[in-house]
Amino acid sequence: VVANFGSRMLPVLGAALTVLGISEAFNGPANAAQPLVSVYYGEGNLRGIRRVMTMALKTMLAASVALGALLVLCPILLTRLLGITDPTLVASAATAVRFTAAGMVGLGLVALFNSYFAFIDRGLLSAMLTVLSGLLVPVSLCLPMGTLWGISGVWLALGMAPVLSCVLVAAWLWIREGRG
Repeated sequence: VVANFGSRMLPVLGAALTVLGISEAFNGPANAAQPLVSVYYGEGNLRGIRRVMTMALKTMLAASVALGALLVLCPILLTRLLGITDPTLVASAATAVRFTAAGMVGLGLVALFNSYFAFIDRGLLSAMLTVLSGLLVPVSLCLPMGTLWGISGVWLALGMAPVLSCVLVAAWLWIREGRG
């Protein structure tokens, strides 16, 4: 961001990264599910795993939709909290917050399924989702989208990356293991 858009954009980058950091709250439902999922997995109780993960998924979806909607509708709240006062930067930061927060459900899915894969001894899938969502997909989207649409393309790429990462892992699972 600094190399292509200047150091003046650092507070805007900070706003986008804050949105990504806020998504750490979505580890809560996964952490709450962990003891039960691990026990049920050890017992071979797929019904119990499904029930716990369904509750965790519903909790995460409700929280991510609510938080994402709040940030998309009221991004100025976050820019004020971060102390961004320059009117030009406030507008840019609001765009960054909106575009990044649009991927809030994807961030929640990454957190939940990353943990789930670890709980059921699928470490490779957990690592794959982490690398995809945290590095490969954002970088591969940010570069071309930033070139095409400027700084707004970078923020849009950050919002799209977690969703695309989940889609890629789901497609890989479907191809590798079938529909079941």
